[in-house]
Amino acid sequence: MKYTACGAINCSISYTIFLALYVVAGFHYAPAAGVGYCAGMVNSFILNRTFTFKATGALPPMLARFALVTGLGITFNVLVLHGLVTAVRLSPAVAQIFALMSSGSVNFAANKLWTFRPLGVGSGHREPVESADLFGTTPDHSPRTPRAS
Repeated sequence: MKYTACGAINCSISYTIFLALYVVAGFHYAPAAGVGYCAGMVNSFILNRTFTFKATGALPPMLARFALVTGLGITFNVLVLHGLVTAVRLSPAVAQIFALMSSGSVNFAANKLWTFRPLGVGSGHREPVESADLFGTTPDHSPRTPRAS
């Protein structure tokens, strides 16, 4: 439900900017869609990191993963948009609605499973080992008692 609310806000931002560039400013529909998509994705990162997934990992790697997912999402969005405009003969303004919905589904899956996943899950990341652990002692440097088998 949270992702749907964030997605609706992001799509509204994307679509509004798309319409402003395509209808008002006269841009070709493909770059207008790309710029609108990027604007929605800035909002998406902020809302999804803090509200939907409550991600707490390091910002730079998370932002890099998000940028990659967004790049793939833009590509998918523009391909769907172009296909609907050229093959189905929908107007770009209508086709973009369907393109945003389809790319939003792909983005959700990628962001949930990869971008905003909890640290360590599926990443090969391990929590740091204290140096004392390497030598069989506890953090206060007393000898570790063997566990009963």
